[in-house]
Amino acid sequence: MENKQSTGKAKLRSFGEFSNMMVHLSEYTNGDKEIDGMLKGIWDRSSYKRATLDSHMSTDSTPILCSAIVTGNQTPTNEAVLTRLIYGEMTKNQFTLEESQAFEEFENMTTDHCLKSTLPTSFLCIKRF
Repeated sequence: MENKQSTGKAKLRSFGEFSNMMVHLSEYTNGDKEIDGMLKGIWDRSSYKRATLDSHMSTDSTPILCSAIVTGNQTPTNEAVLTRLIYGEMTKNQFTLEESQAFEEFENMTTDHCLKSTLPTSFLCIKRF
């Protein structure tokens, strides 16, 4: 979110691409009204609307089908945003060797599992279509 590489519409579109998943929005910046508004809209499941080419009176809207995980070094202070969050602060920044190894094992397990489970099906999809 911090580097503004994607537009607000592009970010909201990612919430309609998948269903029942989490979309990670990293590097929350406090005080950005556009981002705060987007987070409130995600909570309300309201995205953006656009006119259709068929009619002057009809519109299409992008669905919000996912939840958001928001991370960053700053804490939201906007009360309307805070009331829509489940907030958890991580204060621990030093880890034992055992904790670091357990995290590495978990990270490798999730990465390996994702690759092993999605690659074969993606090749099947490519062959069929």
